[in-house]
Amino acid sequence: MKKPLNWFPLHVDSWLLGSTRFELTLEQRAIFVDFLALGAKDEGFIRANEDMPYPTRHLANVLEAPEEIIKGTIERCIETGKLTRLPNGTLYVTHWKDYQLTPRWVRELESPPPLNNLPQRKEEERKVKESKGKAEVTSKKGKSLPQKRKSLSLSREEIKKEFKGFWKIYPEDGGDQAQALEAYEKLREKEPVEKIERAVEGYLGYLKHKRIKENFEQAPMFAAKFLSSGWKRFLDFKYEPPL
Repeated sequence: MKKPLNWFPLHVDSWLLGSTRFELTLEQRAIFVDFLALGAKDEGFIRANEDMPYPTRHLANVLEAPEEIIKGTIERCIETGKLTRLPNGTLYVTHWKDYQLTPRWVRELESPPPLNNLPQRKEEERKVKESKGKAEVTSKKGKSLPQKRKSLSLSREEIKKEFKGFWKIYPEDGGDQAQALEAYEKLREKEPVEKIERAVEGYLGYLKHKRIKENFEQAPMFAAKFLSSGWKRFLDFKYEPPL
């Protein structure tokens, strides 16, 4: 089981303008958000443990809502495809992968910049600018020669920390983690993390597009392949949620 999430995002336009607004009543929308919070504690599952669903009475007590409203919300969410009831009665947030943090947010939430260390932050920014300024060196003949950029002066441990954020947000069944880390390190020697994050966000949007708009559950490519050759074509992909 993965580490429980402390945060889950809601896409602003989808929440305000999407189908949920008219599919659920005001009370049901409030309960649905509570279900998302419960799902964040167990990878999208709403259950007491792996073999036992929550009794409706327990959910009513935890969420401080009438049991009839809880029952009605569950049935309506199943009817509209927002929840899935598994054979043992466990509830699952159907499109749980849509409620995942992007790699950038994971990195920022897990490693927030120190608020009381402004001089150090300015020095780090100066070093980054300086490294960018040395991207080209001049030979003795006066010709400009490209200089290979080194992971923006990051250590191997810092790269590994970055990769943890990438791995957490990348679709499940991402293949061999060690191979993916090796591919990530090689890619970071040439590309900034912001560009990689943009590609991941585009790829997640692409998978969502296939699932929701084309009704096709596209199996994700292994992370090592994505980082080695597949990432570039998703850089500018933008998912447009249905209204």
